[in-house]
Amino acid sequence: MLSVVAEEFSAWYAEAYPLAPKVEVTFVPESEGKSVSNLILDGPSGNGPDIIAFVHDTLGTAVNNGLLDPVPYASEITSKNTPESVSAFTFDDVLYAYPYVAESITVMYDSSKLQASDLTSFATLLASGQKMALATTGDGSAYYTFGLFSDAILFGADGTNSTDLNLATEQSVANVYSFLHNYSAAITDTDPDTALSLLGTGEVAAVVTSPYLWSSVKTNLGAHAALATLPMIDGVDQRPFSGFKGYGVSKYSKNPTIAHLFAHYLTTEDSQYYRFHEKGYLPTYVGSSRIDTAIASDPEASVFKASLEKSLAMPNILAMADYWSPMQDACTQLWNEKDMITPTEVQTILESATTTILS
Repeated sequence: MLSVVAEEFSAWYAEAYPLAPKVEVTFVPESEGKSVSNLILDGPSGNGPDIIAFVHDTLGTAVNNGLLDPVPYASEITSKNTPESVSAFTFDDVLYAYPYVAESITVMYDSSKLQASDLTSFATLLASGQKMALATTGDGSAYYTFGLFSDAILFGADGTNSTDLNLATEQSVANVYSFLHNYSAAITDTDPDTALSLLGTGEVAAVVTSPYLWSSVKTNLGAHAALATLPMIDGVDQRPFSGFKGYGVSKYSKNPTIAHLFAHYLTTEDSQYYRFHEKGYLPTYVGSSRIDTAIASDPEASVFKASLEKSLAMPNILAMADYWSPMQDACTQLWNEKDMITPTEVQTILESATTTILS
């Protein structure tokens, strides 16, 4: 899909600057989670890319390591994208990336085994007798289970206070305990990629995941692929993480002006609409009637949007890098001790994780 956009950009550039060398774009496959950390090594050596695609929660690390060039079109990007997406890629009042996708966590399920009403809550899921895949231990657990932490304070009200953290809030403790004590029988602990094959064999009927897996689920389940927001727990809505993807231009780029032009081109109204049409990813672009109409008329996009509206954007400050490992350990311990755990022990484990992250 991006290759088509790149060809269009090259044609536009050739027309705009007929005496300039032809622009050729090479795409390098890379995990979005590793693009910033890899640039720390590849940038100074001259082996890094001109542009990286990355998720906003690693912005603090990128800026702290001097990896990204500020966006020269900040006023335009700010006016044409959602405030949340612009804020996600802003650090110390400077915009460092071009947002293009908003995403949150949903449930992808097999409609031949589950109805939408079965996913209204964990209680209805349990009553259905079907299993839902959720990463409750190891890699991904701190991300995919965060919906249970519906009142947790994650670096302040707006995610910018590195000392304001409380994971053991009253409702979060109650949610986690109830999840482990009352509903764990309906859960299969596995990562989304593994869950995809389990959906195919019928070992699970649903998986909690982010939008990247949706096209594969549709290929796997065909007409039976369906979407739902996260189930409530004891009448309380979950608050999943949301993330924003953006393109940042490397400080080490040998072609920074063209790189910014291309990153900007990748996130125009046309490009965001095309990406939505091809992949179903929610655009961050605002003020486009065709994008708004396309989302409103698309049942899948409506679910993604509903989840986004319930979500909490991951903080982009440097302290967020310290969240993942301790919280992953806490999630793993909670799940492994679920059969005997008490509310007090849940609180203790979460308080310990809070202390470790802050230290």
